[in-house]
Amino acid sequence: MRSMSDWFYVSNGQQQGPVAEPTLRGWVQAGQIRADSLIWKEGMGDWLPANQVFQDSVQAAVAPDTAVCAVSGQVRPVSDMLQYGDQFVSPEHKDQFLQELGEGVQQAAAPLSTGLYSYEDPRTRAAWAKWLFIVGTFFEGLVTLTSIFGTDMNSLEFNTFDMLNGIFAILFLIVYITGIVFYCMWKYRVCANAHAFGGQLDITPGWAVGFYFIPIVMLWKPFQAMKQTWNATFDRAQHADSPGVLVGWWTLWLISSFGGNISFRLSLAGEDDAARVLDVLLFVVSVCLLFCILKIIKSITDAQVARGGER
Repeated sequence: MRSMSDWFYVSNGQQQGPVAEPTLRGWVQAGQIRADSLIWKEGMGDWLPANQVFQDSVQAAVAPDTAVCAVSGQVRPVSDMLQYGDQFVSPEHKDQFLQELGEGVQQAAAPLSTGLYSYEDPRTRAAWAKWLFIVGTFFEGLVTLTSIFGTDMNSLEFNTFDMLNGIFAILFLIVYITGIVFYCMWKYRVCANAHAFGGQLDITPGWAVGFYFIPIVMLWKPFQAMKQTWNATFDRAQHADSPGVLVGWWTLWLISSFGGNISFRLSLAGEDDAARVLDVLLFVVSVCLLFCILKIIKSITDAQVARGGER
């Protein structure tokens, strides 16, 4: 027989439950259930928003390194709690929790998901992408420096700087390609997370990456994908203005791409001095581009982890 204290709630458009009242309060307080999610129990006339029913729980903020007891709803330091899957329990409530778990009263919080997409922690991919981009930019600087003192591209003579330039160019290529792989993995994941948060994106995670490899559309579609991911992550309207860091990132990316093509053509035409000057300018662009992409990766990753919670 269902207890009168059992509650039901709506998540991603579907009814979930029943769950005990302390558990539901804890989920609302911890942000695992949106404050405006509809909740109901027997005896209530209509479904009401959680922030209207549990005003005290919504107003109480959960500080870092604390958790909500699934039985009592009290907030305590994580170090004082016992963890069972995604839930935390005070030691004195352990037996009651296990009993309710066996009886089906307690259940794990539903993971963030919408349709085909579920939230997953993007931090590992973000860390790899950031460090590989940093190392890649370092090698790009060494390639630019050694090319200044090297011989002309069409010359049959080679010096020590030419040899170093070749070594650094190979290392740069390896690191850069690996960084791109992890960046694409990261972008796929954060776009999928944005869908899981319920964002109104019209670009799928696959196309958020795939647009980079399609001529013409690669000039603007990847930017749109990043903007939609950003807006969904930070719960902004999709028609909101693009943040400055995104505009700067994409502008610098286009300058770097077109500039690199021009530099290569200058070298083939024997205009080595002009190509070297352009390469130095492009390296400055690359450094600025690095700061932009690091800021974007960190901002989106941190915001999604805060919304998705520790899984």
